[in-house]
Amino acid sequence: MPGKHGDANPVSEENMPGKKEMFHIIMGALAAGLLIGIVFIAAFFLFILFCTEVWFK
Repeated sequence: MPGKHGDANPVSEENMPGKKEMFHIIMGALAAGLLIGIVFIAAFFLFILFCTEVWFK
């Protein structure tokens, strides 16, 4: 019966990323998250700028 704890293949040490690889994975994810956040902040800033300079005049 699939889904039981005994049936799952255990993760072997050779498939685990090393410390350097893990660091690069974490830094890549952090950079991606920061980039997305910066894009949203920039879009919000441009929207506010558009509202104050064009729409509300």
